[in-house]
Amino acid sequence: MRMGSSLAIGILLLGLVIILLGVAYAFNSYKNYKPLLPKGNTLEEAITNSTFDLVNLAAQLAFLGVGIWGGAILLREGLRHLRCEGCPECTGLQKRES
Repeated sequence: MRMGSSLAIGILLLGLVIILLGVAYAFNSYKNYKPLLPKGNTLEEAITNSTFDLVNLAAQLAFLGVGIWGGAILLREGLRHLRCEGCPECTGLQKRES
């Protein structure tokens, strides 16, 4: 096994691990979710009290999405590099055309 193949497999595994960790975190959050009932006498007070929780949830979802997106990019590049390894018409990370 050449160094390029080892690097491609490493990138592939890293992308797969990142995606699997993101899925495990999302599933764990789903299983442990308990809805928060906002407290307040009026609708305006309830919305104001729940704003922090909504912003926190949005930040977590954004971070999870970016993490899984990065893992998918690593997975794609690892597969692309593995397919082009040893292919005479490919140079570097160019995609082999079928």
